[in-house]
Amino acid sequence: MLLVLNEDCRTCLADFEVHYDRDSGLEVTVAGERQARVVENAPSFDLTSSPWLPVLRLDGSPAVLSLREVFAQAASIRRLAGDLPTQEFALLRLLLAIAHDALDGPGDTYAWEEQWTSADPFAPVAGYLDTYRDRFDLVHPVAPFYQVSSLRTQTGEVSALNKIVADVPNGDPFFNDAPAGRRAALVRRSRPVAVHAQAFDTSGIKSGVVGDAKAVNGKRYPQAWRGSAPSAGCSPKARACARRSYST
Repeated sequence: MLLVLNEDCRTCLADFEVHYDRDSGLEVTVAGERQARVVENAPSFDLTSSPWLPVLRLDGSPAVLSLREVFAQAASIRRLAGDLPTQEFALLRLLLAIAHDALDGPGDTYAWEEQWTSADPFAPVAGYLDTYRDRFDLVHPVAPFYQVSSLRTQTGEVSALNKIVADVPNGDPFFNDAPAGRRAALVRRSRPVAVHAQAFDTSGIKSGVVGDAKAVNGKRYPQAWRGSAPSAGCSPKARACARRSYST
């Protein structure tokens, strides 16, 4: 395949932007996004610095921010603006866990009030994200964010991304116009979807993973379950705080 670049050494390929730099080589990003680089054939998406959190600002304008940006710009943000109300709940719980851990509490409502009225209440978050940056890589080869890289089925089958997108049908779209068949579009949505899938999931028979004692003939049957508190990069104290604050 011959790749033709413009004068800035850039081109578009399907839903991806390709840029060549003499020092760093070929970089590939999803169109319209930043800092999602392919390095030695291994994709990377750093959730601390790459935009993925959908928000609505105080002036009503939408934006997509990174974890760093959402804490740094908290004063100008009205709310999270996910595809689904349940997605906003799951994303808020993740942000709450990060805040608890980075701020080491706060211990009580008085400490919360003092923190809230300070000039920069989330200042410690930047250092916290630096410390645990490698745990917030969505496609890390060993420890991908909110995933277990070693999970596999007995047959080694891999399903399409639309299986974990709650509002995209796993099959014919019928009344849903979401681009279920376009992988790049689903990849763009996969950041908040990965968080949502850890808190909410549709019922039904799932593929059984190797080593799961409750799997029967390669299948995992439904059971009563509520999403656990966030764990990636968060201490047990932060997870406990998130459970107390958002358990239903």
